[in-house]
Amino acid sequence: MIIRNLLTALVPLSLLFATVSAHAQDESTPNVADFWIMTVDYHNSTAFEEAFKTHLAARKEAGDPRNWQIYTAVAGGDMDAYGVHYCCFKWADADAYAEWTQSSGILDHWNEHVAQYVDNYSHQFQYFDFDNSTWSGDPTDYRYFGVTSWRLKPGMAGIRQAAIKALSDVGKANEWGISWSWTSSVGGDAVLSLVTPYADFAAMEPPEQSFYELAVEHLGAEETARLFSDFGSTFWGSEYAIYERRLDLSMDDGED
Repeated sequence: MIIRNLLTALVPLSLLFATVSAHAQDESTPNVADFWIMTVDYHNSTAFEEAFKTHLAARKEAGDPRNWQIYTAVAGGDMDAYGVHYCCFKWADADAYAEWTQSSGILDHWNEHVAQYVDNYSHQFQYFDFDNSTWSGDPTDYRYFGVTSWRLKPGMAGIRQAAIKALSDVGKANEWGISWSWTSSVGGDAVLSLVTPYADFAAMEPPEQSFYELAVEHLGAEETARLFSDFGSTFWGSEYAIYERRLDLSMDDGED
């Protein structure tokens, strides 16, 4: 459960942020992310991180076209897990990357230097819903990411998506002062996640006006209650976690 939650949670992160905030999205915009979760026993965490840094240097030297970003949980997640994330690309780009991975021999370096410290791997792809997301500021301004993940009921995508659009439109039209991003899992359990970025812990202080209050102000109490009820009826339960982007373990400076 926790690993799956982390998988979908990290959806966002900085790669997507740069994309979603920079300009309006269209059909040609890549919206697929690649995400790996690696669990490492805390006794091996220091050795793993040093080996991982060595491996990232090898990837850079080999010409890896992806700037992988690393995330770890600081609250509500698996403290032994490392999220390795890249966004965004089109499906066809995954074929080219698979060819590069094979021809570069980079996995041999991984197996020799890093694999011994990893207890378990999980992998999935993610779709980003750029139309209903909004992001402001430079992605490197953010260090922490609050992530709510919902386990989805089948057959209710239409109701859920209509509620997401209506509520997201309210936030956008009325300049809700908090950025957010929606993402959905590809592979494993069906999970939807909502991600909010923070520069530091102080930025996590709740705003004076909640989003629900904003929606009531512009939609009315009855319509707001209906939309929240519609959305809530489409999932089994939810979890919340906070993740930190690890600049010391990420490639370059996290700009893409």
